[in-house]
Amino acid sequence: MFPADDPLRQFHGEDHDELLEWDDEGHEYLPVGSIDLTIRVGEMFALFSYAASTSWMSDLFEKSRPIWRQFDTIRESSGGLVGFFSGCSTRGIWCYPLLPDGRDGVPLNFFEFVLEERDTYWHLDVDRFAHAALSTPRTPVSSNH
Repeated sequence: MFPADDPLRQFHGEDHDELLEWDDEGHEYLPVGSIDLTIRVGEMFALFSYAASTSWMSDLFEKSRPIWRQFDTIRESSGGLVGFFSGCSTRGIWCYPLLPDGRDGVPLNFFEFVLEERDTYWHLDVDRFAHAALSTPRTPVSSNH
């Protein structure tokens, strides 16, 4: 369940009211569907990747800042060091917007850290990728996301 905002309500259409749930403070929440979790482990770092199971959900993840904040809460509560929105799969440097709000980003070329491309996933040098994500200077994000 994620905090209900306009993009999430639009995602569910007119029948979103019957899916609503509230917490004790009266905040509204809606489901998003199945989310794929991939965990890659290096010697020093682990990388948790959450992926939408449909293109509609991917669009929703990109538009909904409450969803970003919810993933940032998961990152923070699990001791994670950095979290960003990775809506890009093109080669070259791309500025990945940082959670929770996407105002700042970290420019990286994801494919510099791919050790091997496989049929269903990329074998990634997790420690090098994490070190780069943590040490690369932050930059204000333009509207590339």
